[in-house]
Amino acid sequence: MADKNKQPDLGEVLARLGDLEVELVAARGEAAAAREDLAAMKEELERKDRIIAWLQKKMFGKSSERLDPNQLDLDFDEATLGKPEPLPETGDTGDAPEGAAEKEKDAAGKKLNSTPRTSGSSSTRSSSQQK
Repeated sequence: MADKNKQPDLGEVLARLGDLEVELVAARGEAAAAREDLAAMKEELERKDRIIAWLQKKMFGKSSERLDPNQLDLDFDEATLGKPEPLPETGDTGDAPEGAAEKEKDAAGKKLNSTPRTSGSSSTRSSSQQK
């Protein structure tokens, strides 16, 4: 128990205090470097957020839906594209038995007529096709 009552040596205390001061200076330097890194990372994140916002505006904004006026000047007439070839006549094949072509046409017509139509999409298509 005599060791507990013994006072620490002043030289040891001063040496320990000097070590603690060195550690404190090093810790403060590390903290300052960490704050600088954090500030740099925040700036980089803000820059990337601005880039993302700009890209989203370009892709999905009002300007993304604009029509180029030169698009309407495209020339898709017979002089440019050429005249389409006439469709081959179905009766000239000779391979199919007589009346087979008419039966195929009838079957195709029945398929088209039996296909259910939705009221919204067919009326919208036909009105937009007429314009």
